[in-house]
Amino acid sequence: MRKPLLSASLTTLAASLLLAGQAAATEVAPYFYTWGYGNPVYPVTSLQDAKAKGIDSVTLAFIINGSSGCQATTDGSSNAITGVMKNDIAAYRQAGGKLILSFGGANGTYLEAACTVDQMVAQIDALIQSSGIKTLDFDVEGGAVGNTSLNSVRSAALKKLQSKYSDLKVSFTLAVAPPVTYSWGTDAGGLSAASLAVVDSAVKAGVKVSRVNLMAMDYGNYYTNGRTDLGQLAIDAATRVREQIRPVFAGYSEAQLWDLIGITPMIGINDVASEIFTVAHAQKVADFAKKNGVGLLSYWALQRDQAGKGELAIYSGVNSSDFQFWNIFKAVRSGVVVTPTVTPKPSATPTVAPTPKPSATPTATPTIKPTIAPSVTPTAVNNCKPWDATATYLGGECVSHNGQTFKAQWWTRGESPATNSGAAGSGKVWLPLGSITTPKPSVTPTVTVTPKPSVTPTVTVTPKPSVTPTVTVTPKPSVTPTVTVTPKPSVTPTVTVTPKPSVTPTVTVTPKPSVTPAVTATPKPSVTPTVIVTPIPGSTGKQVGSYFAQWGVYGRGYEVADVISSGTASQLTFINYAFGNLYPKNGGYECDIVNRMESGNADGGDAWADFGRTPSRRVDPADTIKWDDKLAGNFRELKALKAKYPNIRNYISLGGWTWSKWFSNAAATDALRKQLVASCINVYIKGNLPVIDGRGGAGAAAGVFDGIDIDWEFPGVQGVGYNTVSVQDGENYRLLLAEFRRQLDALGAQTGKRYGLTIALGVGKDKLDKINVGSYAPYLDWVNMMTYDFNGAWDLSMTDFQSHLYADPASPKYACSGKAGDVCYGNRSLVSFYNIHDAVTQLLAQGTPASKLVLGVPFYGRGWTGVTNANNGLYQKPAKAATGTYEAGIEDYKKLKNAPGTVYVHPTTKQSWKFDGSTFWSYDTPAVIQTKVDYIKAKGLAGIMSWELDGDTADGELAKAMGKVRQ
Repeated sequence: MRKPLLSASLTTLAASLLLAGQAAATEVAPYFYTWGYGNPVYPVTSLQDAKAKGIDSVTLAFIINGSSGCQATTDGSSNAITGVMKNDIAAYRQAGGKLILSFGGANGTYLEAACTVDQMVAQIDALIQSSGIKTLDFDVEGGAVGNTSLNSVRSAALKKLQSKYSDLKVSFTLAVAPPVTYSWGTDAGGLSAASLAVVDSAVKAGVKVSRVNLMAMDYGNYYTNGRTDLGQLAIDAATRVREQIRPVFAGYSEAQLWDLIGITPMIGINDVASEIFTVAHAQKVADFAKKNGVGLLSYWALQRDQAGKGELAIYSGVNSSDFQFWNIFKAVRSGVVVTPTVTPKPSATPTVAPTPKPSATPTATPTIKPTIAPSVTPTAVNNCKPWDATATYLGGECVSHNGQTFKAQWWTRGESPATNSGAAGSGKVWLPLGSITTPKPSVTPTVTVTPKPSVTPTVTVTPKPSVTPTVTVTPKPSVTPTVTVTPKPSVTPTVTVTPKPSVTPTVTVTPKPSVTPAVTATPKPSVTPTVIVTPIPGSTGKQVGSYFAQWGVYGRGYEVADVISSGTASQLTFINYAFGNLYPKNGGYECDIVNRMESGNADGGDAWADFGRTPSRRVDPADTIKWDDKLAGNFRELKALKAKYPNIRNYISLGGWTWSKWFSNAAATDALRKQLVASCINVYIKGNLPVIDGRGGAGAAAGVFDGIDIDWEFPGVQGVGYNTVSVQDGENYRLLLAEFRRQLDALGAQTGKRYGLTIALGVGKDKLDKINVGSYAPYLDWVNMMTYDFNGAWDLSMTDFQSHLYADPASPKYACSGKAGDVCYGNRSLVSFYNIHDAVTQLLAQGTPASKLVLGVPFYGRGWTGVTNANNGLYQKPAKAATGTYEAGIEDYKKLKNAPGTVYVHPTTKQSWKFDGSTFWSYDTPAVIQTKVDYIKAKGLAGIMSWELDGDTADGELAKAMGKVRQ
């Protein structure tokens, strides 16, 4: 039976079909990015465009609460549903299109958290009246799942709305897991108890729930356990949920229970990069849905359902044709027989018996190596294992700690039950179960079960490596992580989306139903701002630095030793190691390192690359890495590099494009700032690493890093799409930097060393307008200006420069277009300010000393192909992104140097480009870098840096050109 209906006549029709023992077809409604409206990089640019291409039902993502008060928005400040998309929605519905409006998400700011019941009713009612959409979905995840007060507000509001609109349909989208079997038993999977409580709360409040939609995606290694058929896993998860919801919907027939179920995979490559939902998997799910009468098939997302390779925001990574998944799913639309039953009365909350399971994924073929000395082995009590700070726990798992037992209410890692427990609805992750009597532990030798590295890292596009690394099995092998790499610092204009945007949009990692842009209202700081009595002086000698990408050791095969063999080491004064992550932990936010390299994931990391692996080429070939050494990997090599080249200082760079998610929240209060800073210094400066596969431990990385680089992308402006953002970010960033400076200086007073502090800075005018870098300067050694990525193949309107020194008044994008949504400054467009000179000018005007500005250059190019053969390809219309080794639209300098074509240099912008009659690449040559070196000297800037080392030639051609700034 098709539940999401949009008119009284259709509702009547569906009711008559049900009474006749038949149901309408399975609904198919893929997610549609509201933020992608009007963007030509996607296969559909509007709902009317989708309808013209045969797509007649979609789910609009997402409605979130605004930055202050109770306010329904799509981006934290405005609402596309009632604004820019209003006419498009009306035309789509008039043409017969059906729409579902989705609220919330894992990191969304929920209406029910900011509104009273009546306020929430008013906000949603206004949306209904404006759009006519009467099918609402609530994507409830994370801490919101276990919050009973939010359930109460939401359920009461929905009951009131259904009292006003009898045809209003309500569904819930919830995280799900497939059943999994290990040697110790079976974990039944399905919905967590807290997720079931979301549905049960609504039913008990009298809400007519039409669907329970399952996010069949991103299960993680524990639940996949080596299985790759995501179609079957989705079916297994849905089958489990049908049994779980049976007590909630008492009296429903088997067919009606299936009609309540929705299945939503993430098509193609998931955020857990080892999970790939293929076309064959889609066909399997479609066949199952048709056979059983599953109520809804959806997927994340319609804009990704296109052929091609590149950013996962734009491509699934598996399509051979556009709308391939849509065509498979829409074929399911054939009726099934449903036996009518009476509407069930709300039943008691079903009891879910948690199945004990290990916190780490068991792996086949273990090798066992006992340690020399015996130790105490913790014993599980009442089937609850002792809490382990390094273990990952899922909702429903129980642990014992300090004489008490606790149950996890949702996913958690490193959050102690001693300080993070409370009653249901308290927002605390651990639910107290009661006291225990702990059996006396037995003393046994500790046995380390070390799985052989049977799975090599899965590598994706640039800057995610695409070549599978070779894993050397050492006497004590470790599990090689699945790798989806953090993209590099990016500088792309932030866009107000219009039906036809004229400003270059930023398109990167795809949010899904569980990754919603979070815009957080931040309180004004209540503490007295830190005052630096003696500001850090500007650089006297010129700085020359570059970023070493953590993941470059995989696809590009670039080791720290290559910094020496290329001749680059002698040119450098610093290396920024990209990146370190920060996570919600211990009631706040902290730096840590894990072995889970998942793009956008709150706990992404790559301990294997950082300090676990044995590099294929060594800085010191005579240095043997033993199986029980506490430090290996890139960290060990960076430390060895410093020993050979004392001119180099190593900085850990925190955040980056993908991992800037929590900066805004972490900087919001004095207490949170202190907690974050202390943890980052503890891990990276003091070197107290987590113990993973025998590596790490107290002081293991001491002496590796000499300072910290903060790469927050971007304070006050949404970056990747799921970051927390606040209007107070600019000032809170200053206070965060002041706290870093204070704690680094305090440590330096104890050790006798001086620790550096720098930032990587997005220099688009819209980014700089949100902050005052001049007020940050007293705390900083220098500012790394990300003066690249000014243009790229996310914009197919025309070719352009990606790292030009000056603006070109002759560029078609220089003047304000006058079109709706085009951000203008006088007669100039926003994008015209995306150049080095205008950025430097604005920073100097803000009071940033020239002696603290380090100019950035790219060691890669950005390109287009299918370019009109006129004007040597410049400012011409392209067909698509140029083919790149690691990602469409991007190529390393070492490849471009010998690529076909003629190199040109623009007399005004001073940027070079190469054109072969069809393909256009914008990149820096040594000659262009020399022009920038001359500019740095003329302006008295602090120096030059690059992204990233592995893009240079084997003999360090670009690095040597940069080094001339010191001559």
